[in-house]
Amino acid sequence: MAPSLLGRAGSPGTAGRGGGRCGIVEPWALGPPIPESPLLVLANCFLIAFAVDAGVSLLHELLRGVGVPPGLAALRMLVAYAVLAASPVVFVWMALSPRLPKAVFLPPLLFCGWWAFGAFPVPLVAESQTEYALIGGVLQVALAAAVFLVVRRRTGGRWLLGEAELEGPSFRFQHTLWFTLVSVFLGAPFLLVQLLASTATAIETHTKGFVDFDGTGLSMTERVYNKDDREIRLVGMMHIGAGDAYRELYASFESESTVLLQEGVTDRDGRLAAGLDYEPLARALGLDVQLDPREVLGKGDDGSGAESWPHIRHADVDLAEFSQESIDFLGATAAMLTRDDLMAAFAEFRQFVDSAGPETWQRIEADVLTRRNRVLIEALDESLDEYERIIVPWGALHLPEVEAEVLARGFALGTTKRHLLFRYASILSALVQLMGQGDTEEAAAGAAAAETASPTP
Repeated sequence: MAPSLLGRAGSPGTAGRGGGRCGIVEPWALGPPIPESPLLVLANCFLIAFAVDAGVSLLHELLRGVGVPPGLAALRMLVAYAVLAASPVVFVWMALSPRLPKAVFLPPLLFCGWWAFGAFPVPLVAESQTEYALIGGVLQVALAAAVFLVVRRRTGGRWLLGEAELEGPSFRFQHTLWFTLVSVFLGAPFLLVQLLASTATAIETHTKGFVDFDGTGLSMTERVYNKDDREIRLVGMMHIGAGDAYRELYASFESESTVLLQEGVTDRDGRLAAGLDYEPLARALGLDVQLDPREVLGKGDDGSGAESWPHIRHADVDLAEFSQESIDFLGATAAMLTRDDLMAAFAEFRQFVDSAGPETWQRIEADVLTRRNRVLIEALDESLDEYERIIVPWGALHLPEVEAEVLARGFALGTTKRHLLFRYASILSALVQLMGQGDTEEAAAGAAAAETASPTP
C-alpha cells in the first residue's frame, strides 16, 4: 500500500529516529508516523504550503512568455494568501512554545516578512516587475529546499517533522520572554528599515529617479535636454524641503531667454473648502513649505518682471476642470494635513479609499496627473518658439511622462545634477525636539492643573 504523506515511516519497533529496520531509512518513508497532535499537522502543512507557494510562483513567472495554464494564477494567489495568513499564527506559536525548531521555521517566516515589506534591495536589482517576481520565486524555492534539507538532517532522513521533533513543554515563560525581547529589539528595527528602504525605492522607481535617496538625505534630480539651440531643464520637486535648498535652486534659473513653467492648481471657484496646507507637516519636520519662485526671484503674482530673467508662466489647470471624485480625494487629503484630530481625519480618508472603486481611481489619476501633464506639455511646446531655455520645476511624479514627451521631440539627455533638499539628520533632530516639546507642554499643563487644584493660603 502506498504510504500517505503523513503516513507511517516504520513500525513502532524500528530503530533510529528515521524509522526502518536496523536504523536504515526506507526510501518510501516520506513522512513521520501518524501524528497524535493537530499542531504537528499545522507545522508540516505550513512548510508544505511555503514550498508549494515557492514552486507555483516560480513556475508562473517562467511560463509568462509561453502561456500560463488556466487556474495557475488563481492557485498561486490562494497558496500565497494561505502562507501569509498562517505566518502570524506560526510566529505566535513559536513565541509561546519552545517546541517548534527555530532553524526550520524562522527562515520561512523571515522571508515572508521581508517580502511583504518590499524585499529590499531586490527592487534595486530588478529592472521590471516580472524580473522582481522571478527573483523572489528563485530565492523562495532555494530557501524551501534548504528548509527541507534541515528537516531531513534533524529527523535522520525524513522530509517532514515527527512527534519527536516537537517534544517539550507547551509553554515556557523564560522562552517566551527571550523570544519577545529578541523580536522587539532585532525584528522590529529590521522590518522598519525594510519598510523605509522599500518606500524610498518605490518613490525612486515611480519618479524614474527624479527623487533620489542616499546616505545623507533626499535630493531633487535635475536633467538637462538639448536640441539645436534649445534647452529644457526638468527638475523634480517636493512640497516640503529646506528653504535654502529652494533659494539656491531658483537662483540657478536666472539666465537670458529663459522661462519657468510654474506648477500649481488654482481654485478660482473655491471648490476645495480647505486648501492643501503643508505647513503643519513641514513645521513638525523642521522644514519649509516649497517656496514660491515668484517671491524668491522678485516677480509679481502674474509672473511679471520682464526686465529680469527668468520669465514665469503658470502652466497648470484650475480645480473646476477636475471631477468631483478628484475634489473629494483632495479634500480628504487636505483634512489629514490640517485637522487637529489626526485619527479622525485619517479614518475619513480611509473611508474614502475603501469606498472608491477602480473607475474612481482612474478618474483621479486622469485629473491629478494626465490632464495636468497635457497642459504642461502644451505650454512647453509654445515656449520653445519664444525662449531658448525652458525650466520645468514640477512634482517628481509628473516628470517621467514629461521626460518621455521631451525625448519624443528629438531632445537628447545632457547633464544630470542633484540638489540636496534636506538631510535625514535635520528631520531626526526636529522630531526629537518636537517630542521633547510635547513632554514639556504636558508637564506644564500638569503643573498648572495642580496649582489650580491647590487651596489658596
